Amino acid sequence: MGYIKVKSEKKEKFTTISNIFIDRYMPEANGEFVKLYIYLIRLLQDNIGATVSSIADKMSCQEKDVCRGIKYWISKGILDLKYDKAEDTYSITLLKLEEEEEKESSYESDDYLMNIIAFQKNEKKTAAKKEEIAETVNEVTPVSSETTSVTKKNPSKKRLTQNQLNLKLQDPELMDLRDEAEAYFQRELAQEDMNSLIYIHDELHFSFDLCEYLLEYCGEIKKTDSKFYEKVAINWYENEITTRAEAKEFTLRYFTLYGKILEKLGIQWHSINVKEKSFINKWTTTFLFDNAIILKACEIAIVNSPSKATFNYVDGILTKWHAAGVKTLKDVDSYQSSTVSNVISVNTSKKRNINSFKQTDHSDDLKMIEDLYMDEVKEN
Repeated sequence: MGYIKVKSEKKEKFTTISNIFIDRYMPEANGEFVKLYIYLIRLLQDNIGATVSSIADKMSCQEKDVCRGIKYWISKGILDLKYDKAEDTYSITLLKLEEEEEKESSYESDDYLMNIIAFQKNEKKTAAKKEEIAETVNEVTPVSSETTSVTKKNPSKKRLTQNQLNLKLQDPELMDLRDEAEAYFQRELAQEDMNSLIYIHDELHFSFDLCEYLLEYCGEIKKTDSKFYEKVAINWYENEITTRAEAKEFTLRYFTLYGKILEKLGIQWHSINVKEKSFINKWTTTFLFDNAIILKACEIAIVNSPSKATFNYVDGILTKWHAAGVKTLKDVDSYQSSTVSNVISVNTSKKRNINSFKQTDHSDDLKMIEDLYMDEVKEN
């Protein structure tokens, strides 16, 4: 199919949309949220006042959908909402859109996330198989008795009948969560989805705000299978995460980086344990290493010692780098080159000493043979 060229014969007014919005924010957003943002720009450019109710009527949606859309764009940092108590009015400010920085996105590489689903399928096998997996994990990433804590046991999940499900949905908060999920996932929820959502809300005791962030996170990375977001929720529960801020920090610092570390080291996915979490804290908070340097250490570990490339091994590498003042990947290259040069220098020195020793011994042997030959000549 050839190129498409758009023209217009009309001289009517147009609403101007930023290319940054179209290129960066629009592709990953829910369609209803995009409609809302465009309509807000329309109101701005023609200086038209509005209410939540009038916007909902114009867009043929509910008022809570408008509020949800505004909240979404605030979370993306492109809207600001303020309330003037004196005038009893709200003001929405469209913030300046920034060009996307050329850096690795926290959601850029999510191959490891697929491993979570695969790992959960494995969990459905026999108890003996589970124990075998656990033993393998412990062998690969041993946890010292000093830092090990008892893992928080997950509450059992109840399978609800349709009648029980209907009764549950009389709870306004669960109804709102269902609407949130359908907005973020861009599809209607099936009964299995609702079972998982109710389990997270009622049994794991996630607050509405934490549930909302879970749905937003899974929607953004386009992993909306009920098994997936339930597995993520259980992982947060095991790590005693109770607020949106904690979940966001955990997701950025541990979940994304942790998955990439496992991938680099060739370790099968498993929930992060106390020892591994303490290592990541040490590397990111104490050493102040960025993800690129940590992953570089993983690459070196797997090359140097494939069978022993564990968190402990990587920690040894990063501890040496920290002591040497390494801060960037360029520093890593310099440090590695310097280390190799030192090893070569030492080995060359040892080889020279060995050769010198051998040369001296060989000279003595020749001298002895020469003396014997000369003595024999003298006798003759």
